[in-house]
Amino acid sequence: MKTVEGRSKLGLGMITALALALACGGDDGSEQPTSTASSTSPTTTIGPETTGMESTTADDPTTTASTDPTTTASTDPTTTDSADSSDDGPPDTTGAVVGCEGAPWLVCEDFEGATLGGNPSGWGLRSSGVYGGNGMGATDEQSVSGDQSFRVNGGESGAQWLTYMGDISAFTDGHWGRMYFRMGAPVPWPNGGVIHGDLFEARGPWNDSTHQVRWAVINNPQMQHNWGYNVQTTNAGEFIYETPYIYSWSEDWLCVEWHHDQANQHATLWVDGEMLVDVPSGDNPQLPTFDDISVGWANYQTASPEFVVYIDDVALHDERVGCDR
Repeated sequence: MKTVEGRSKLGLGMITALALALACGGDDGSEQPTSTASSTSPTTTIGPETTGMESTTADDPTTTASTDPTTTASTDPTTTDSADSSDDGPPDTTGAVVGCEGAPWLVCEDFEGATLGGNPSGWGLRSSGVYGGNGMGATDEQSVSGDQSFRVNGGESGAQWLTYMGDISAFTDGHWGRMYFRMGAPVPWPNGGVIHGDLFEARGPWNDSTHQVRWAVINNPQMQHNWGYNVQTTNAGEFIYETPYIYSWSEDWLCVEWHHDQANQHATLWVDGEMLVDVPSGDNPQLPTFDDISVGWANYQTASPEFVVYIDDVALHDERVGCDR
C-alpha cells in the first residue's frame, strides 16, 4: 500500500469538519448561491486554513478564488448514528482480485477493454454539467492493473465526468465505492486563494433541490491539499466538510474509497485505508437519492498548467470493496 508523501495522520477521534461558504460551479457552470449549510458548530480551531470563494458565469465557466480564513470543528467518528461497518478499518484483502477479471463486485471497470482515447463499455460522458476541459479517454501511459487506465485532461477549468450508464437501482440509496487515483505532474498550484477540484460526483433530489455530492481536493498556495465532502445544491448554496491542508501530492496511485448511506445519512471517505472524512447524520450530510454516479475531474478556478489525472479499477458494490493491493 502506498501513501501520500508527507501525509500527517489524523486520529479517528479528530476528523475535522468545516462549514464553508462557497459558490462553486453548478452543473451548467453557472453561479450558485452561497450559504453555510453545516449543522456542526465550530468548536476547535486546528489552525489557519485557506478556502475559496468561487464564482462563475454561464458564458465563462472559469472562476477566480480569494482567501478566506475559517475555523474547523472536531467531530468524533467513533460515535455515529449508523449501524454499518464504516469505522471497522479496511477489510481483509488477502488474495483479493486485482483488476476486474473475476471480481465479485456489482460494477467494476479496469479500462482494459476500452479503445485508447475512448470510453469503456457501459460508461459515457455525462449528458449535462460538462464543460471546458480538453477531453478524456483510456490510456496506456500507466495503470494500476493490466495495461490501461483512464486519463482526464481538466483544462484550465471545467468538468469532465465519466458516468456509469447501466442500472444504478442498487446504488440510488447508498453504495460503497473504490477507485485508484493519481495526480499527473506538474500539479497546478494557485498563486493566491485555492483551486478546488472534485474527483467524484453523484446527483439526485433532496427535498426541493438537486444535490451534487462530491469528494473533493483543494490545493492551496503552500503546495498542500486537503480532502473534503462537498455538496452543491440548487436552492441553498454549498457546504463542505474538509480536513486541514496537510497532504502533499506524490507520483503514487492512491486507493480512494467512499461510503454513502442515504438511509442513515452517513458519508465516509478513506484514502489508502485511512479514514479521513466522516460525516454522520448529526452533521447533516444531506445525501439524496442518486440519479447518476460519475468519476472524473472538475476544477473551478483557473489552473495553469491544466490538471491531468488518472483513474483505474473503479468499483461499486453493496459492501465495502477495499484496496486490492
